[in-house]
Amino acid sequence: MQDSPYKSTVQKNLFRISYSMKLQNYVFFAIKRYCFQYIDAFLKELTL
Repeated sequence: MQDSPYKSTVQKNLFRISYSMKLQNYVFFAIKRYCFQYIDAFLKELTL
């Protein structure tokens, strides 16, 4: 019975970590996609 609250806090922390990792990946992907669109348009402007 002693390790029950400890286990729940560990599970909560793991969930929080995985959630923040997913959030970071999503934000990074969005920024990368936006930057690539911008760079692509910039390169097209240069080549024209």
